[in-house]
Order: sequence, then structure tokens, then C-alpha cells
Amino acid sequence: MCRNSRVGDFKQDVNTRTVLDVMRLLDGLGMNVFADLGALNRDLWCRSRLIFERQKVRLSPFQRYSLLVTDTVDSHADAAAVWRVSYTSRPPQLTGTQDVVVPYGMDPTLTYRRANAPLPRNPLSPRPIRILFAGQCTQEGYDRRHLIGQRYGKLTRYALVSHLRAKGLVHEPDTLEALRALLAPSQRRDFVFVDTRRFSIPIDQWLDVVAASDFFFCPPGNIFPICHNIIEAMAVGTIPITSYPEWLTPALIRGETCLEFDTFDSLDAAIAAALDMDRAAIEDMRNRVIAHYDTHLDYRKVALRLLPRMGEPLRLHVLDETFHRVEALPSISAASAIPS
Repeated sequence: MCRNSRVGDFKQDVNTRTVLDVMRLLDGLGMNVFADLGALNRDLWCRSRLIFERQKVRLSPFQRYSLLVTDTVDSHADAAAVWRVSYTSRPPQLTGTQDVVVPYGMDPTLTYRRANAPLPRNPLSPRPIRILFAGQCTQEGYDRRHLIGQRYGKLTRYALVSHLRAKGLVHEPDTLEALRALLAPSQRRDFVFVDTRRFSIPIDQWLDVVAASDFFFCPPGNIFPICHNIIEAMAVGTIPITSYPEWLTPALIRGETCLEFDTFDSLDAAIAAALDMDRAAIEDMRNRVIAHYDTHLDYRKVALRLLPRMGEPLRLHVLDETFHRVEALPSISAASAIPS
């Protein structure tokens, strides 16, 4: 795997997570990987090995590869097949059968910690929380209107959270112990909001907490609309309430695999719909969410579909969260922008 692309005069390479999303896919193919990630990323390979322990560094980078995965555009005579990596900061536009979307993954640390553990989906168990959100929501990090608003046309996480708090819709536990008390079957809560500035949920318990809720509130991230918590929610059958269904490939469908909103009023309507939904409808949506994750977001399943195509010249589209790349993008049209 080679990574050589840069932008302008910037010396920083692509985001670590971006490269790991590609490596996660290769790991699903059961491949041994030689990683040429550039002089400025010498420690990236060491960190990635902590997450993907099965990967082995080949002794020589000059041998003939069965497959070369690279973001360079020149030819490589030492590779039997080449997969090109195409970085994108928007939902990719697929133009042909050679285009493949690299699944946007869970938090890399979570992938490593629970690599061999079954997902705690509990599809038939009553879940004690109807709607959950847990994460950061500082104004400094999550009110970037020049990115989320003007560039991508979405309301920021900070604005959405401020709206929910002002309406008194959320219950906010102060401690991890208080949150755990809410997970008891007798403690039904409509909307539990965990601000991780107060306390954090241990990473090895994170999916179990998410799986205790029917719905997960998925507002935009800090520089992209999409955030890894939507992937983690769907992995355990927790239905996303989101403003960016089009950022998954294929897009989520309103009323089938998500509840969608784009304004404060439609957010209120989505919250009301989640609170009023009967158990049978929730179970039906949950099954659709799990099927979407298993088919399109589980990197192992995607890798199995790619295994017969090892000899084809594919183009891998991967979201690049490197901040300077996103900053360099042109703004979206004024007509579709959210007012600041």
C-alpha cells in the first residue's frame, strides 16, 4: 500500500483514520500488507499494527506484489494489479463498475478493542432508552458554520444540541453511575444525552450502551457531516436520527433505515416520531438498519465481495478527514447553504 498524495504546499499527509479505513478493508481480505506511507508518517504503520495485528510488513518493498493499493497516478510494473485510492470530502459520485466505496468505519480504537467480539444487538430485548446521544458538543469544535453550514448545508451539532436543551427534551446524567442506573429495564427514559465533557463511557462498554437505545441522535461531526457514531449505532441495530442520510452509500432511506431532519422543526418532528413509534415498527426499522450495515458497512462483508476482483483495476473512494483538505474545498452554492 502506497500513499504519496499531497495538497499544495502542505506537508501533512492524509489523516491517519483515512489510511486505516483502507487498511481495514485490506485486513478483511486476509492480506499481508507492506505499507509505504511516507517519511512524515513513520509512526503510522506502528500505530496501525496495534489495530490490525494480523498485518505483517514484508521484508522487501521491491518484490512483485499481487496487489498494489496506491494513490499515485503513475504505472507500477512491479504489481500484478493496481487499486487506486481516490480521496473525497463529499459523498462519492460513482461512475462505473470499477468504483468501490471504502466503508466509513467505527472509531479505530473500538475496532481494535472489539475485533473478535460479537455485536451486542439484542434484537428481541426491550431497550430501556428510546433515544440516546453521547459525544462532544463544544461550541469551539462543533459550531463550525463555515464548514458544516456554508460548505455542506447542515445545521451544526452545537446549534442542534442547543435547540434540544432549550426545549427541555433531554435528560442529562451527571456521572457514569447515573447513566448505568438508566440502563435498568425498569428505568424507561425518552431522550438520554451524555455530554462527554462531564464523563466518558469506557470504550469497551460503548457499544453495549448504544445497544441499550432504540434510536441514536446523529448530528454532524466537527468538519464533516458524517460521524463514526452513526456507524457504531447501526452496527448494533440502533436507528439513526440524522441530517445526513446521503453521506452513506447507498443513502439511508427516511422511515426505513433512519429518521431524517434538516431544520429545527423537522428535528422536533423526528424526535416526536421516535417517541411515538410502536414496538413492531421499531423492530422492523431495526432489522432494516442491521441489514444495511451488514451489506454495506461491515468491511469484512465488503471485502468478501471484492475478493474475486483482486485482479481488476478498481478505484477505491475513501473519505479523507484531513482538516486542511476540507478547508481548501470551495463553498457549496448559496442557495443550499444553511444561514449562519
